[in-house]
Amino acid sequence: MAKEGKASLFSVSARRNTLEVLAVLALLALLVIYTVRPNWDIDIYWHIKTGEWIEQHKEIPKTDIFSATDQNRPWVPFQWLYELLTYEIDARLGFFYVRLLHAILFIFGFALFYVYLRKLKLGRVFAFFFFLLALSLTEDRLRIRPEAFNFFFFVVMLPEVIGQRKNLFLVVLVSMLWANIHAGGAILLPICFGTVLFAKLLQKVSGQHLPLKDDLKKFVFSSVSMLLMPYFVSGVKTAFTMLEESAALIPEWHPPVAYFVPELSGSLTAHHVLCGAFPYLYLFLLAFIYIYYLAKQGLFCALKHEHFGLLLLALALATLSVKSARFIYLCAFSFFLLVYSTKDWIWKQVEPFGRRLALILLSFALLGISYENIIIKQRKGLTSALATMLVDHEPNLFPEKASDALQAMGIKGKIFHYTQWGGYLLYRLFPDCTVFTDGRGNFSKEEKEALIETHRPYEREKALEEAFQKFDFDIVMFRPPVFPLYHWEKDRWLLIYRDDVAEVFLRLKDKNKENVRRVLEHYGKRGIDVSRGALAFQEEFLRVLRVEYLQKPKVRHKLLSAINRIKSAENPREAATGYYDYSMIMFSAGDYENAKKGLERILALGFPSSTVLLYIAWCDFLLGDKAGARAKLSELLSLKQKGIRDFAPLGWAGKKILGLLASRVGIETMEE
Repeated sequence: MAKEGKASLFSVSARRNTLEVLAVLALLALLVIYTVRPNWDIDIYWHIKTGEWIEQHKEIPKTDIFSATDQNRPWVPFQWLYELLTYEIDARLGFFYVRLLHAILFIFGFALFYVYLRKLKLGRVFAFFFFLLALSLTEDRLRIRPEAFNFFFFVVMLPEVIGQRKNLFLVVLVSMLWANIHAGGAILLPICFGTVLFAKLLQKVSGQHLPLKDDLKKFVFSSVSMLLMPYFVSGVKTAFTMLEESAALIPEWHPPVAYFVPELSGSLTAHHVLCGAFPYLYLFLLAFIYIYYLAKQGLFCALKHEHFGLLLLALALATLSVKSARFIYLCAFSFFLLVYSTKDWIWKQVEPFGRRLALILLSFALLGISYENIIIKQRKGLTSALATMLVDHEPNLFPEKASDALQAMGIKGKIFHYTQWGGYLLYRLFPDCTVFTDGRGNFSKEEKEALIETHRPYEREKALEEAFQKFDFDIVMFRPPVFPLYHWEKDRWLLIYRDDVAEVFLRLKDKNKENVRRVLEHYGKRGIDVSRGALAFQEEFLRVLRVEYLQKPKVRHKLLSAINRIKSAENPREAATGYYDYSMIMFSAGDYENAKKGLERILALGFPSSTVLLYIAWCDFLLGDKAGARAKLSELLSLKQKGIRDFAPLGWAGKKILGLLASRVGIETMEE
């Protein structure tokens, strides 16, 4: 009987171990899908280009080599080893292996974290919960950037921080590597060691006999190892200097509450609620627990706690997590330190079954939130996620084809561009082209203001002209349309490329004549008439773009569908809908005459609307008929006064276009 009982217990234990291994492997497999994905981070590209510069010049840059405005501005990269490493991998193996490196760092980091949790004997359920909590709060940091090393090194050093391991060689080695891979992130290690050491000094002062030697060694060895690295101090100084100017423009530097701001984070999801609320709720709970304990037991009793240093570190990490969205994941580690430091008390307060049940439910909730955010929302489902694992760059996020075109034309000069594209443009076009900004935030207050103004689409035309007068750039590249009215001064701007992602203009000036020549030569070889000069070429180029747009299979399908609906319409409303879709296709193609004809048919069918009248006025304006545009805008503005039913009132964007058009055709005042 005894043997049977032991066999039964062994069988249960073996089944549990098998289930645990399978569950961990499933989570790691999910993490592979999370991390091996098309790159969507904007910074990796300038990192790689910096590594190329370092390899070619055999030195670290001291000034801003990428800037289109001031290449003498101080800049010392504080991630030079990371940049050299990623460049060598990209140059020798390809960008896929750069992505793979970061995926491996995250996967191994999470695997080590789980193994360490199990070694601390917190139990399987606790280990799964902290794994999933850390994963959920780290999701937005699963990027191809130096933070992958930050996460990995922090997990590797966790046993040293807690005091479960004493390996000074490893501390020195990691400190040296970390300081050169990401100096700003490396500061976290001596901060952790220093916090624990400070707590023990307080305990020592209170009369307790605690050994300080090991903690002092870890703090000193890590700090000195970093300070001895040649570019650590100057790099950190550069990082904090840039942060002061750029933090407001970079969403990830905003506090976690930014997750609740639609303009910064999009529509609200469960992931947003978790990341936006948990750091504050946790810090509030932590502060309440500490205050309650101090009030009840007193400071002297608190100082006697075996893990007083780790509790103080938990508070420091929690405080850091509410400072910036970049540090939210530290909240999970803070929570882990809190539970580890008070596990004996928790075990007494909560009975095992209730504790396990609550953690299992929370773990499944975290897994669901995580899966919904990355697989369903970001990756458009598991099938799509698996199908795109080998794609290097997130489709339609970066100006890949526009960069191909500029390379083929041989364009050189200073680019003023959509902010998130700077790094990619350097990756593709430097040193022939420099950029206005690239994600480093290394710009002046005046440049910052120019960026803000030009990224307001309905104010862009004026803002671009003001920026040009200050910074004299050669090329403009934004998401289309660069000019919101699809109208620009043809003697100032030359359209040279357009697709669904990017629109590129050259500034017509004496210094840009060589670029204009290259553009005409490029398109001349492709059969476009360039014999009459840049202005005539522009009109011919727009005609070619119009034809190409209408020949796209999806556009052609929609156009034929609209025409068929017009022909087979059983009532005026169906016909009006068909005419509207037809007109919008023609308007997008740049065929304003046919777009106007379709819109006028809607009015003739008896469906007056602000939207239709606005588009007719817009077509008139683009066709050069300002008087006609003025008349239609006046008719639009009188709809409400005459009590006529408006079948399609203007939305926010429509009202913006109305304001721009009104100012262009001489209507000084109007009512929305």
